[in-house]
Amino acid sequence: MKDRALYLEIVKRLGKAENILDIGCGEGELCNYLAKHTGKRITGLDVSGAGFRKAKRMAHKIKVPNLIECVEGDVGNMVCFEGDEFDAVTMAYTLHHVNEEKKALFEIKRILKPGGRLIVADYVIKKEGQEKECHKFTIMSLEKLFQEAGFHLLESKLLEPDLALLVVKK
Repeated sequence: MKDRALYLEIVKRLGKAENILDIGCGEGELCNYLAKHTGKRITGLDVSGAGFRKAKRMAHKIKVPNLIECVEGDVGNMVCFEGDEFDAVTMAYTLHHVNEEKKALFEIKRILKPGGRLIVADYVIKKEGQEKECHKFTIMSLEKLFQEAGFHLLESKLLEPDLALLVVKK
């Protein structure tokens, strides 16, 4: 699946979210897509600020610089954000890089407003024991992980044989 097609799938699931956080924003590709296609404020979070300059240049190029903010930080300890701050959080191709998934999900739950959505697109494997460097979850293990963190599953589907999209609610 091309990134633009995935980003459109994410936009469709944002609902009426006004304040959106994109975790693992890198060079801001998804942030900028969301800003351009929703007109909403997007905050990007990444452990490395290396891509932020490129993200800002892209935001200026597509005329949404006032909608984009990039913050350096760790998903497992987002002290830079208040509780109940975001209507939606997105994570595209990011969760498999997180070492302490449960800790990160509890922190995401803290910063999401009541009823807020977490939209995750990530690589999956077909069954336990087939882990690869970027493929460590099955779709069922992701569902269980979100439920253990106290989220309510709204949607879980395969977009491709190794790419899942899950939407959960606080």
